[in-house]
This record gives sequence, structure tokens and C-alpha cells, in this order.
Amino acid sequence: MLDNVAAAKRLPAATAALLSTRQLALGGPKELAEELQKALRDTKQTKAGLRLALPPSTIIGLAGNSGDRVSPKTLRTTAASAAAGKPFKPDWFPLVYHPKIGARPTRKYLRGSGGRRIVPVNQSFLYGPDDRRVFYPSGYPWHCIGRVDVYPNADADNPTSSGSGVLIGDRLVLTAGHVPPANAAPGTWKMRFTAGMYNGSPVDGPGAISFVSDFQGYSGGLSGVDYAVLRLYEPLGVHLGYFGWKTYDDSWTGGTYWWLAGYPFDIASANSPSYQAGIAVLDQDSDSGGLELEHHGDIASGDSGGPFWGFWDDGFPYVVGTCSGHENISGPSWTGGEDNNIAAGGGALSNLLSWARGNWPA
Repeated sequence: MLDNVAAAKRLPAATAALLSTRQLALGGPKELAEELQKALRDTKQTKAGLRLALPPSTIIGLAGNSGDRVSPKTLRTTAASAAAGKPFKPDWFPLVYHPKIGARPTRKYLRGSGGRRIVPVNQSFLYGPDDRRVFYPSGYPWHCIGRVDVYPNADADNPTSSGSGVLIGDRLVLTAGHVPPANAAPGTWKMRFTAGMYNGSPVDGPGAISFVSDFQGYSGGLSGVDYAVLRLYEPLGVHLGYFGWKTYDDSWTGGTYWWLAGYPFDIASANSPSYQAGIAVLDQDSDSGGLELEHHGDIASGDSGGPFWGFWDDGFPYVVGTCSGHENISGPSWTGGEDNNIAAGGGALSNLLSWARGNWPA
């Protein structure tokens, strides 16, 4: 029922410069600096462009520093200020309630013997017809949602897994706790966030990409606290805006208020985003200070870390959870059986995000 709101100001020069600039970061051991300088001086011109001969230990991109998982009790607080965080919409981007709908690519199948169609190995958890829609992430808040790529190690050229995430602060991204790498020793891991990716590229320009410098999450592997916050090298939220958050309230259960969005493997090969609206939380289970928000929104591998949110009376988006996974307990519902998708939320999520805004400002 809401109309999109046009931008009130022109794009600032600093933001335009950041978003239009494609950056290439080269890293590695400290003793590599002199060799990199020499390689840059020795750059060769070819018909196709420039050729740069790099030392074998060069890292393409920026390696991460600290990556921690702590007990939910560590960040526990009763401060009212932690229960909700304000969103930020820059005046130079429109407020969009109706994103442009993109075409869903034809699903590709493998061929088995005798011409049998085989679905590539991965997991989708759908309830009834598939209600997800591919969208073009232009404007606020849609370009705040992006893909999180995880590399097997810092010097790897290509990621081996991906999830979803959403800008939640000046240089902060909320994702699922199981997305960042395990045993993340300083300098040995690498993650990258691409805001508003569509067909493999960010819609706002090549500068809407940042590697991750640090992350903080919770230990234990519990789905109710399955979230982590990423600190970006580049403060993308200053330029693109970010979501707010609210602590989930029991009175909201049953209301069809909620949206989810992410980059699932089974839609556009996780290169374009999809969303679903009008989702109800069916039930919620407490879990170590967090909540398992049970719902029948459609998700698949790659959606992990995508925002579970609603638009509030002020017209802005607030996250109440992050896509975590699927729960299936055998048996009929009246004997304790369950078959639901899970978004992780609750007070522990608010505490984590409040801690991140306080400790990792722009």
C-alpha cells in the first residue's frame, strides 16, 4: 500500500567516487612489500592490457584479522538501548517498497543415464508453491542485502562457499553464525561482501564490495544464536545505508508481517537475490538467550545469513532475525513433531548488534 519515495538529494561526490572505483588489494607477509613494489614497477604492457608478475605468496584481496565466537552470556545486557537499533537511509537513495522484479533463469539439470534429469546436490526447503521472487536490488533498503563469499584460506583465488548478509551499521554486516570460517587465526582467512549483487555484480558500481576485517559470533552451534556480525574494511553503510533491528516480541507471532531475502543456490545460481513477503512466525523456541523463529517461508542453501525483517510504522526496515536453516523432528505435530525453517533472533541478536555498533564504528 506504500509508494516508493524518491531520493531527496544528489549523490555526494565522495559516495559516487567510492562506488564507481574498482579496487584491487594485494597483501601477504610483511617481508613481501618490497617484492610487490618491484612487481608494480615491472608491470608489462600487452595488447590485452597490463600483466603483473606477482610473488607466489601474494594474497589477492585482504585477509581477515580477528574472528571470534564467544558465549552468549559474554555480551548479555539489560540496557534498553540494545533492544533496538535505528536504521539509516541516505537522502541520496530512494526508499523502495516495490523492487523491480527480475526474470527467474531456467533451472539447469544434470543428465543421467537414459536421459534422466538429476537435480544438483544441495538443499531446498519449500512449503507449497515456491513463493520467492527474483528482484533487482536498486535503492534502499534492497541494495543493503548482499552475498557473503567465504574462501578456504587467505591466499585462495576463489570462494568455496557463500551465504547472504545485510548491512546493519556503518561498516557492519549481519549474517548467520555458521557462515564465517571455523578456527579463524589472524591472517589465514578471507571473506568478501558484495552489496546489492545482481547477475554477479553490484548494481551500485564496483566499489560496493568490501573484504571482511573481523567477525564476532556466538559459540555452541545452537540455531537460536546462529548469527555473526562482520566488520568490513570499507564503511559501505555510510554510503548505502543500513537496516535497524528490534528484539522479537511474542505478540507478533502469527502475523504475516515478515520478509526474507538472500542468495539461494537454486535461483540464478546465487548470483541474483530473491525475496518472499507476507511470512508468519508460527512459533518461537528459546535457545541460550536467542530465539528460533519458526516459519514456512521458502529457503535454500545460500540463504543463510539473509535478513528476516519487517517494515515498521516509520516506513523503515528492521531485522528481527537472520536465516539459519531447517528443522525436521519426525512425528505428528501433536506429539512434538516439527517441520519448519528457522530464523535466529531474540535478545542475544540485539546484544551482539549493539556490541558491534559500539565497538566497530565507521
